[in-house]
Amino acid sequence: MKYNYIFIYILFAFGYLKGQTKIEKKAEIQFDNYAFENAIEAYEYLISKNYSSYDAYKNLGDAYYNLGEYGRASEWYGKQLSLPNESFDITYFYKYAQTLKSTGELDEANKWLQTFLDLSKSDNRANLLKAQPNYLNDIDNNSGRFTIKNSAINSSYEDFSPSYYGEKLIFSSARDTGLVKKNIHLWDNGSFNDLYIATDKSDDGDFTNSELFSKLLNSKSEETSSVFTKDGKTIYFTRNNFDKKNFKRDEDGVSRLKIYSANLVNNEWTNIKELPFNGDDYSAAHPALSSDESKLYFVSDMPGSLGLSDIFVVSIGAEGSFGTPVNLGPSINTESRETFPFITDDNVMYFASDGHPGLGGLDVFVTKLNISNDFYVQNVGKPINGPSDDFGFIINNQKGFFSSNREGGKGGDDIYSFTQSKRLELIRTKIINGIVKHEHLDSIITSVNVDLVDLNNEKIKSTVSSVNGDFNFSLPLKEGNYKLITKKEEFVNDTTSITVKPTDKELNLIIKLNSVPIEKAIVGNDLFKLLQLDNLYFDYNKWNIRKDQEEKLNEIVEYLNLYPDLNIQVKSYSDSRGGEKFNQKLSEKRADATKSYLTLNGIKAERIKSNGFGESNLLNDCINGVDCSEVMHQENRRSEFIVIDK
Repeated sequence: MKYNYIFIYILFAFGYLKGQTKIEKKAEIQFDNYAFENAIEAYEYLISKNYSSYDAYKNLGDAYYNLGEYGRASEWYGKQLSLPNESFDITYFYKYAQTLKSTGELDEANKWLQTFLDLSKSDNRANLLKAQPNYLNDIDNNSGRFTIKNSAINSSYEDFSPSYYGEKLIFSSARDTGLVKKNIHLWDNGSFNDLYIATDKSDDGDFTNSELFSKLLNSKSEETSSVFTKDGKTIYFTRNNFDKKNFKRDEDGVSRLKIYSANLVNNEWTNIKELPFNGDDYSAAHPALSSDESKLYFVSDMPGSLGLSDIFVVSIGAEGSFGTPVNLGPSINTESRETFPFITDDNVMYFASDGHPGLGGLDVFVTKLNISNDFYVQNVGKPINGPSDDFGFIINNQKGFFSSNREGGKGGDDIYSFTQSKRLELIRTKIINGIVKHEHLDSIITSVNVDLVDLNNEKIKSTVSSVNGDFNFSLPLKEGNYKLITKKEEFVNDTTSITVKPTDKELNLIIKLNSVPIEKAIVGNDLFKLLQLDNLYFDYNKWNIRKDQEEKLNEIVEYLNLYPDLNIQVKSYSDSRGGEKFNQKLSEKRADATKSYLTLNGIKAERIKSNGFGESNLLNDCINGVDCSEVMHQENRRSEFIVIDK
């Protein structure tokens, strides 16, 4: 009987494991097909049965991350990264930090970001973080420029991606239109999105109601982000890869996104066609037009992408032809998601990213477009950005709209209206590196206060030179003239003028300070006493200048350079130990070594007399036969610097 029970148990366990394997396979397929809700259900069922797997935790984290549920994503990323003996992909250190920021755990997020930085060698996200170590302060400085309001057009469904259509607003929504919706989006088990139009505008710039935009444009597939030409006769919009009856899928079974265009003829949208740079094996989405409508910006993961989704630009020909798409490059694109571009009339681009330093999830960023594709990117700050996903930003005459899945909304993604009270100056970050040295000694000076000020003496930023004598400023600066004011006790304050040019990315400076001048010595003065220095000491039975004594001699050099008509006598001594003749010779060698150091550092030999006086002038009672400590003997092994007539 015992054998039978064991056998039955083994059969049961084998059947369970076999079933578990099938569920795991199903979960993987659902995840790979972007059916994240279904994948989550399958993985969490497995884990409830005490199943543990690196891939399961990772995929659960990614599934929740892609759904914008960062709290749950953080939970599973934490479990993933706690597993032992795994070769982690360091990008998950970054993603985990992003989710921690979204849940308000900033200290823990910073720890994982630092781990990510320590291990990253060529990741663009790491480079951006290193270039902006104080990015949270920069975001705070950019914040407070907007007042926002949840728009009246929102429903309890997904409402997002607003775009201007003349004085009207087009947006994407998954709301129920009164028709039976047979198509369910595998991404989140929600209905597919259609384009809607809002026409009634309130005094504060918001819209109050909406309706389905066009039955000809909206299909059984997914229609989302759109952009219109200024004459309102052409639309570019996003749709799933779809023919008249079915989705078209790639070899992995995924229906990719494509950009389509249509023309308004006799008040009907017609001539719907996909753009020629679309592909069946990658997505293209979220179109935006340049101010002169000669270029189309869009998002894609096509070959040549740097990350999960990149922003590209393609030229539009006079007859509506299209050139070859060009990636905007690493100033914009990272290994993460860059998406939802919008271009203003003055060629400023807003876009969303979770690869640039931000507050968690997707943040809205802004940059000024230029022909060199070398962009300075700024986070637009709070309250537009927060710990959730913030994206789909559009603006016109200081008013606009954006999308967010932040708490307190009506649905998952909501549209928010806003008014901007102050424009953000798009100024490139300049890096000013400096080192503070002594004017005459060329030695470094530490703990120097350094102020960067404008020409009106308004302080811009302050820092302190490090133990290596160096300092650094990294901040946005307009082209023009500035001043660096350096201060430290016992040194003369210095003002250094600098000029910042538009092409400058980095300035490297050497600041030299003079010690505060001390009154000119008179004949008979001991310079060591005048400069409040301890005596110059020597080791027992040695005459070489010790390393720990050089700084004292350097100050003598500096003082003699300040007063080039002063002459000195170096008077050197020994302690009482040893014979008088030996000590006399030893003290003479010490005097010569002292003079030699001064001359090697630029003081003319004719200004220096050097004499040894043996044990003739002891500073304490350590004469022959008296038992003294080494410290007391040390006091007598010295050189003095007495001012003399020439």
